[in-house]
Amino acid sequence: MPDTLDSPPSGYVDPLIGTMVGRYRVEKAIGQGGMGAVYELLQPAIHKRMALKLLHEEFAHRPEIVRRFFDEARAVNLIGHPNIVDITDFSHLPDGRPFIMMEFLEGQSLEDYLDEHGALDAEEVVAILRQLCSALGAAHAKGIVHRDLKPENIFLTRYPDGTLHMKVLDFGIAKLRDTPSDSEMNTQTGVVLGTPTYMSPEQAEGKTQQADHRTDIYSLGAMIYQMLAGAPPFQGKTFAELILKHIHHTPPALGETRHDLPPAWSHIVAKALAKDPAHRFQSMSGLYEATLAALASPAPAPALADDDSLDELLAGKPRARGWLLVPVLV
Repeated sequence: MPDTLDSPPSGYVDPLIGTMVGRYRVEKAIGQGGMGAVYELLQPAIHKRMALKLLHEEFAHRPEIVRRFFDEARAVNLIGHPNIVDITDFSHLPDGRPFIMMEFLEGQSLEDYLDEHGALDAEEVVAILRQLCSALGAAHAKGIVHRDLKPENIFLTRYPDGTLHMKVLDFGIAKLRDTPSDSEMNTQTGVVLGTPTYMSPEQAEGKTQQADHRTDIYSLGAMIYQMLAGAPPFQGKTFAELILKHIHHTPPALGETRHDLPPAWSHIVAKALAKDPAHRFQSMSGLYEATLAALASPAPAPALADDDSLDELLAGKPRARGWLLVPVLV
């Protein structure tokens, strides 16, 4: 699971380890976040593993947080998509702490994958987007907006043949259309929800009521930029610095980092990261189709020096001054 596992104090024994949750035994903690922890479970009779997402005790008695926590289970099951983590049950432990039981995933987060590989080839980015856009498009069709898309919330598993399989995680602050939670404190104007590195301008301004499906398109646009450029479009030392950049600044042009990509990719990220939602792609399918077209576009030709001739380039005999011949993407 994507949350980092903090080291417990020396000598600490988690009292949950070894206890039973229904027919499942709690084996070990595998993730830790600001609001909860994730544990690996085992059904001893059939050796089936599951994951338990548990809300921290300090939040267990705050109705708006518990409601949002269980909304994740509701959202995921309303969508029912193979590229979204499957949730099988939710309830409370005997001590009152709410939990969600979900499928156990083996692999790594997209965040860790990008840390290991840096900027990705356009072909791999499109393969990733095919699954993400499908999952998020299905969510939007059900009136559900994720609102916290980031590489940490995308999990990569592999099929037996080695093919990457994406799973979208953590619909914990998802907005469900036409539900009572839309009017609760967690979605009121002025409350900032999301992760600042990937936060849409409307989220950054606290306009959560205006955070529709195009908010997810902005966040995915920031992820596309990072996958191609090797770094997010905006970086800053503080929360405030980041959200101000999302509201007011234009990100560096993708072409400044990736000279090998057709201009179409720069247009895609610029459109996805438009400040005004009306100027972005209006659907996940529209965004994905644009990336397919970009993948089919020819790569830019290398620039000619003043005293180099086009004949030399076509003949494959550039001067020793240093040509970079970029292969055409197919």
